[in-house]
Amino acid sequence: MERTGVTPMMAGGWAVNHHGFSRSTLDIDFVYDRERREEIISALAQAGYVPKLDLSFACRMLHRSMAAPILDVIWVDRGSFEKLLAESEPFGIAPSLRVISLRSLLSMKLHALHDDDARKGRDFRDINELLERHPHLKKSEDFHDLVRARAPELFWAKLGVSSPP
Repeated sequence: MERTGVTPMMAGGWAVNHHGFSRSTLDIDFVYDRERREEIISALAQAGYVPKLDLSFACRMLHRSMAAPILDVIWVDRGSFEKLLAESEPFGIAPSLRVISLRSLLSMKLHALHDDDARKGRDFRDINELLERHPHLKKSEDFHDLVRARAPELFWAKLGVSSPP
């Protein structure tokens, strides 16, 4: 990916791990600019990855050897990508690898609650575990606003968030 000039930015389970809740995950989620889709898929193909499931909002990539991890590529518009990248953090010892910020991760996880049944409660569990590791967020008005903006209303009380005044 370095050859494309696009910074790899992790989300999903690896981002959850980075932000304090250690859980196992079978894939690595990356967020990329949708406008560079063909270029990114081509670069991943050169590295041995082939699309297994290709949707408008995401693409699952499997390596030909089956020894490398599964990659899930999440496509976002350029403005969203640039905002996520600006707020991202370095990931470990790989300076060119980034991970989405805790706020961005929570925003994505809150939005995913719309499909939480299909995901067997994993997103809700991730959110609660991250809140346990970052307890100051529970009282943060920013977090409450984020919940109201992104999560289905039926989750608000479960996350300690009331309806707006």
